[in-house]
Parts: sequence; structure tokens; C-alpha cells
Amino acid sequence: MKKFAAKPSTPYLQVGDFVIARTLLTLPLVGTLLVLALATRDPLAWWVTGVGGLVVLSNIPVALWTRASPKGRGVWPAVVADALFVLLIVQVTGGPGSAVAVLLLWPALAASMLLGPGPTYAVALAEVALFAGLAYLAQRGVAVADLPASLGVSVANGWAAVAVIALGLMVIAYAAGLLAGSLVTANARLKESLAVERARVAVQQEINRRFLVLEETGAILSRLQDLETILPQALGKL
Repeated sequence: MKKFAAKPSTPYLQVGDFVIARTLLTLPLVGTLLVLALATRDPLAWWVTGVGGLVVLSNIPVALWTRASPKGRGVWPAVVADALFVLLIVQVTGGPGSAVAVLLLWPALAASMLLGPGPTYAVALAEVALFAGLAYLAQRGVAVADLPASLGVSVANGWAAVAVIALGLMVIAYAAGLLAGSLVTANARLKESLAVERARVAVQQEINRRFLVLEETGAILSRLQDLETILPQALGKL
């Protein structure tokens, strides 16, 4: 019978897969920010790049924390950090109209796979509220940075926007594939456990049947012994 390796996991997905997907998402973003910082020499670009570097490096404590406590507790800070990081990039790439906003789907999707329904709703509502807040501030005339615009690039339209949306879709597709694989694995484990339990029940039923046969046989033998004792006495009185 197939044995499943024990790995740090949450009820929905192995955290190792989450770390891989998170790395695939953050590394291209940080690389792009680094290119912007080198090209523009803008202190804001360097600051945002530094924040992105910290987000990438946070995968190490997330993996270690979750390995020490395999209940997905280390996922919570990572999901919150990802949401805030994406919102920060949205703010410095043109505001709510930036195509980077599509990446806000990632924290909610990660929460749905790793933390369950309740936290997913909480993360999604928090993202909606914060994004609406950014839109409100932009409408009120609060300054919004647009780092790519200094290089003549716009992430609101054009090929840069297409690249950002493609990155988001690929990460979401990867995460959805992990979720599907997790469900298949869970179903396989459930079927295996069900087969084992059915086999145990069948064995127990067979044991119970044999005990019942032995009990009935013992009762019959006991009656026969009683007859062997009583019958000669009765015949002797005739």
C-alpha cells in the first residue's frame, strides 16, 4: 500500500508549495524594481526594492516556522506581507489604475488554500478596503508615484501591463494547479484510509461471527452434558 511522506502542511496545501509560488511571484517583481532603481536612481525606488528584498527573504523564516509548527501559523504573516507589498507597488506604479493591482488576487488565493474560508474572507475584505482607500486618496489629489513613467513605460496599458498581468495569471494558474494536486492527494489519502477501515471492519465482523459460533457451540455442548447426566438418572427411576 502506498505510503505518503509526512511534510509540513496545512489543511489545504503543503506550505512548501506556497513558498515556491511566493518566490516565483516576488522575485520577478523585486528584479524589476531593482532595474528601475538602477535606471532612475530614485531613492523611493531603492526603498521599495529593499522592502521587496525583505519580502523575498521572509520565505526562509516562513518555511522554518511552519516546519516547527505544522499548522500553517507561519502563513498568516506572509499573506499579510504579500498584500501590503502588492499595495505598495500599486501605489508607486501609478495608483489604482496600475496593472499590478491584479496581483492582489494572490494573497486571497493563498489564504483560501492555506488558511480556510474565514481568513480568506478577512484577507479579501481587508484588501478591498485598502485598495478602495488608495483609490479615494488618489481621487482626493494625494500624490501617487509612477516610477516606470520616468523611463517612458506605463503599467496601466501597453506591453508592460500585459507582462504584469501575464505574471499574475501564471502565478494564479500555478497556485490553482497546486490546489488541484492537493485535492487529488487528499482524496487518495481518504480512499486509502477508507479501504483500511473497511478491511478492519470486515476482520472484526469475522472475529465476532466466530465468537458467536463458539458461544453457540459451547451452549449446545453444555446442554448435551446436562442430558448425559440427567438422562441416566431418569431412566433409572423407570
